[in-house]
Amino acid sequence: MTTSSNSIGAKIGQVWNGTYKRSLGFLNQLIPPPVVTRRVNPFLAAALELLGFVGFLGIGRMIAGDTAGGIKAMIMWWLTTFCFAAVISIAGLIGIVLAVPTVGLSILGVIVLMMPPLFAWLSVPVIAAGKLLVDLQRT
Repeated sequence: MTTSSNSIGAKIGQVWNGTYKRSLGFLNQLIPPPVVTRRVNPFLAAALELLGFVGFLGIGRMIAGDTAGGIKAMIMWWLTTFCFAAVISIAGLIGIVLAVPTVGLSILGVIVLMMPPLFAWLSVPVIAAGKLLVDLQRT
């Protein structure tokens, strides 16, 4: 069985070997790799990027010298968080309203349906920190 060069395993191997080249996809064009004006500790910048868990995604990019990219990331994270909270609230209200006629199964259904988006939302700061770490180690 062969793995394509676009598979996750192949990309992880390329990152490990130091041969990974960043793609020019839509999200990478929206927030390009940081342009480092001074040498920073990539681990510190990546750790600061994890502040996205408390609402401050983009601090690591700002520390790395990419202030505009950090501000863009922070504003987009706030908008995404607001939309996610609205969807969770509406889904919770629907589950509560339908709890009596469905004997509580609607609340369980809402919880099960909202788990994948919740995990995706929680993975954004980790992915951003990893991407920043790889970008800064390359420079």
